[in-house]
Amino acid sequence: MSAGAPRYVSIATSVCDGVANSATQDGARLEVRGAPIASTGQLGFHGRQFPPFAMALLLASDRAGSAPNPGGSAGTLCLGAPLVRIPGTTAAADPRGRWIRPLNLAAPLISAALPVLPGSTWRFQAWYRDATPLPASNFSEAVEIGFRRPRSWHTNRGSPRGLAHSSSMKSVSRPAAPRSPTGTSNQTVAPAIVASEAPLRL
Repeated sequence: MSAGAPRYVSIATSVCDGVANSATQDGARLEVRGAPIASTGQLGFHGRQFPPFAMALLLASDRAGSAPNPGGSAGTLCLGAPLVRIPGTTAAADPRGRWIRPLNLAAPLISAALPVLPGSTWRFQAWYRDATPLPASNFSEAVEIGFRRPRSWHTNRGSPRGLAHSSSMKSVSRPAAPRSPTGTSNQTVAPAIVASEAPLRL
């Protein structure tokens, strides 16, 4: 990091390490920036140490789990049932293995798939293509976020700390339902469905 560059602290807690992938022995890492405000928070998921150009999507669950090598995949799925494939998070890593996706909890499609309530705790994990050495898939480290009530983030002036003033926020329209890399619709899925894919591919 160059002198004077801003330092960011992840608002999430790591709860499960990723395993070695085709890019690094340390596995893919996942950090989260933003404000963990239930229903209105805007988050940024910053992945690193992904295989260059690997397609990935974000999974979420409000329950813990541990399923090593589900469906022949590398890594451990650290989320419990039911799982949510978060709409709009499918994207490729850049040439340096960085994978960045925004998540607006107020967007209609997101809030319908991810009903985050005040006081709830959610786990997130990226699921990505990999070759170790055969084409398959892998999981990043899993992280956990506790979400707060909106009013706990307001100052006396009425502006939420860590977010832009509401007057500068852009309205979010409902997009068409995105497709996962397999061509299926994003939807809530149980580990049994994930494990049924042999081998697990994105």
